[in-house]
Amino acid sequence: MINKHILGTSFVLGLIGVFCFSFSKPVSSHGVFKDKLEQEVEGLRATCYACHLQKEPKTVRNEFGELFFQQFEGMDLSARWDATEGDDEAREKFEQEVMAPAFVEALKVVGDKKNAEGIKYSVLIKEGKIEGTKMKKKK
Repeated sequence: MINKHILGTSFVLGLIGVFCFSFSKPVSSHGVFKDKLEQEVEGLRATCYACHLQKEPKTVRNEFGELFFQQFEGMDLSARWDATEGDDEAREKFEQEVMAPAFVEALKVVGDKKNAEGIKYSVLIKEGKIEGTKMKKKK
């Protein structure tokens, strides 16, 4: 039987790979996006599938992910993030000073847009109704 702690830890580590969306090429995980989304929406849990399609390359995005990708166009975030490889301090600084603010701004723009059913993404996000997201169970 799998230890629940190990299973939970594995799940959390899988979440770190979330939101490596919004880039023109596959990249190492940008957990900063997942972290910011979860900070912005209390109680939200997100996975890669909030923006990406299961069993597809990370360059393939769903409607929600494509909206984010459009917001980051021309910013070369992946290349700039890759350039910090091996320099943890520079990477942390780039994530906090460039990537996180860019994500928060993109979240505002995307939140004002509506899905195919005419519902604002801000509502869907706050309710955990975007595929790949859910609200944490209250204790």
